[in-house]
Amino acid sequence: MMRENIKKLYANMRKKTSVSMETYRIIQETYREMTGQPMIKCRTQAFYNIMARIPVFIEKGDILAGNGAACPGGLEIDYANGIWNRYEIDELKKDGYGFYGDEEELFKLNESVPPYGLNDGIAEVLSEDSFLMPFLRSGMALVKWEGLEHGRQTLQCGAQGGLNLTPAQALVCLDYESALKTGLEEMMNQCDREMEKLSFETTEEYDRYIYIKCMKKSLEGICLYAERMADLAGKMAKTETDEGWKAQLLQMEEICRRVPRYPARTFREAVQMYWFIFLTVACPNVALGMGRLDQIFYPYYKKDIEAGRITDEDVLELFELLRIKDYHLGTIQSKDNRDQTNGEAKWHNIVIGGVKPDGSDAANPLSYLILKALRECPGAHPTVTLRVAESTPEDLLEMGLECVRMGLSMPAFVGDKSYIKYLTINGVDIKDARDYVLTGCIDVNLPGKSRTMTACMFVTPMCLDVFLNHGIKDGMVLGHDAGDLDQWTDYEEFEAAFKDEFKYFIYLMSQYCNLMITSMQRNFPEPVKTAFMYRGIEDGIDYQIKQMPFENAGVICPVGLVNLGNALYAVKKLVYEERKVTLSQLKAAMDANWKGYEDLQKMCLEAEKYGNDIDGVDKMVGDMYACFDEYCHEMKCVTGTIYRSSAVSIFGHAPGGAMTGATPDGRFCGETLADAGASPMRGQDVNGPLAVIRSAIKIPQDSYQAVLFNMKFQPAAVRDDRDLSKLAAMIRTYFSYGGKHIQFNIVDEKELLDARVHPENHEDLMVRVAGYSAYYVQLTQRLQDEILARTQNEAVR
Repeated sequence: MMRENIKKLYANMRKKTSVSMETYRIIQETYREMTGQPMIKCRTQAFYNIMARIPVFIEKGDILAGNGAACPGGLEIDYANGIWNRYEIDELKKDGYGFYGDEEELFKLNESVPPYGLNDGIAEVLSEDSFLMPFLRSGMALVKWEGLEHGRQTLQCGAQGGLNLTPAQALVCLDYESALKTGLEEMMNQCDREMEKLSFETTEEYDRYIYIKCMKKSLEGICLYAERMADLAGKMAKTETDEGWKAQLLQMEEICRRVPRYPARTFREAVQMYWFIFLTVACPNVALGMGRLDQIFYPYYKKDIEAGRITDEDVLELFELLRIKDYHLGTIQSKDNRDQTNGEAKWHNIVIGGVKPDGSDAANPLSYLILKALRECPGAHPTVTLRVAESTPEDLLEMGLECVRMGLSMPAFVGDKSYIKYLTINGVDIKDARDYVLTGCIDVNLPGKSRTMTACMFVTPMCLDVFLNHGIKDGMVLGHDAGDLDQWTDYEEFEAAFKDEFKYFIYLMSQYCNLMITSMQRNFPEPVKTAFMYRGIEDGIDYQIKQMPFENAGVICPVGLVNLGNALYAVKKLVYEERKVTLSQLKAAMDANWKGYEDLQKMCLEAEKYGNDIDGVDKMVGDMYACFDEYCHEMKCVTGTIYRSSAVSIFGHAPGGAMTGATPDGRFCGETLADAGASPMRGQDVNGPLAVIRSAIKIPQDSYQAVLFNMKFQPAAVRDDRDLSKLAAMIRTYFSYGGKHIQFNIVDEKELLDARVHPENHEDLMVRVAGYSAYYVQLTQRLQDEILARTQNEAVR
């Protein structure tokens, strides 16, 4: 049962926040003072100054020290995402947000040093007549460039809860476990030892010395922040009359004097140290792995339980606080983006279950307590993902499904078999592979030993759209003119011509991603994050630059591959096998958006569709997945390796579809594409959930870093425990055949419809969008429509 202090903090969790400019002011002042200094030194000093100067506070009942902003529940303005002007601040106030501090000071700061965003490094090597500009303007990379002046950032401004200054959003999980065992004092001593080894005989040694020195300075900043929290707790305790709260403050002071400087000894010290590292290093990155918390904390839990120092209720309180405090690490964007927001998406992913590095089952009491914290303290963030192995206890799997049945839209479920195989076939040692975590949506990484620097959305049906339009999109020459559309005598000739162009567009995508990675490497060094990565201090090289034990810096995510497979199957069947229409006639119908060609559209819609366990079309979809993966592997990444594939669309299927013309599967121009990776086009799976499962396992998933799969059930379909057992069996079957991921929305369509009309009555209604959860009423109408239209299964059979 939720403790009283948690109840009060949870009640305030979703109240409108105040926007603070404290980190923005500190960074601006630092950059102004350090004009002309190398970026590595500017960013390091700015981070240290934030740790030293940002106002600190402790809310009554909050026994976990450290907050992501200068005021309770606040958000800090993100330095890297543009300028907050008077219009934006006025609109923010109209929307009910407060402002912490004097906004007039913000305008003065904007005039002194302009913000430095990710575009700066990319636009420097582009011109308006660059071969990449038509591609960037087309929207095939999902974000549509308006030109060099605005680049890829459509935001005018952004605010994020967090203390760091990290514009680049790499998918990464720090090695929290080693840090908890080592302590930051020893890490700083290690920095000293490494610097003493250097002799300055090469420029590389000079660079390493500067970098390691910056890592030490950053670690000192984190320790200073913890000491400031200790000072505040001690000061508050001196005047506190509530003896219970006074005792908590004194304990907090004692803990913050020790961690993160020294290794954690107890469960509470471990959670506090973890939170200091996650808060200060990770944020405002909205896509950072929280790691395998049931594994990281279990040794401390076991020791304290055996010594009688802690109870499960104490542990639950700390896990619930983690949920509440992470929820506040949110974002606010510009007015236009708030109007188009897709649920304040964030990917702080807690992973539980699975197997240990030695292959034994990893479930322990903390696995269950993390789910219990989710159940008692629900919220859209952070997400929870349950790794499912053959050995996973049935009651843990069903407890996860019970959370979903309650309408919490999580945990998500991933299959150990396929994830571990993916890593081992790419050269990862089996012990490391078994210790994988999920970052971003469900993207696999190794704690401290890998990172994904680009996971960019690539709108695959647009490739066919452009190909059929002779390489032209919106009047721009984007690809090559394939000539007369009726020149190919059979489907194989047509497919070969299309695949050549498909590969070319993937090449353009890889070039764009290479620019982004290079900009991140050169303009946004991250010594503080590097310190918590594999051999970070020993090597003295930014984790974004050096090759990692598992190298997956460059990842491309296909959006709408199911639509593309369905479309190519319709072309094969109607044009080349049944000869009911020519390709040029089909294109004319699509150009008219099917107006006047309704009979032809009906034929296209009636062609077999993926998701019904029909081999012909399922094979086509599977072949396109294999083709995309093969072409990605042929593209060179600037880190010296290859590009990898990850089938997650996030919410890209909505804007991706909006920018794509009509397609041969009968889809209208602008219509939202199929969601996720293995999900059918909504409404086109008509043979039940098991048929969908059988279609999904025909996709070659082992070679993909992730393959996201959504399913939707009526609440009546999981009414009792027998239904949950059936659903659990279905999950295990899917994973046994190589499925990577599955997640569920269990919600009544009537409630979704009523939430559209009366959003004030459904503010707590959560849905699973992609690899994240969101409050339904915060989604765009387009995305609400898409979720509503997903096939709703009435039974698990």
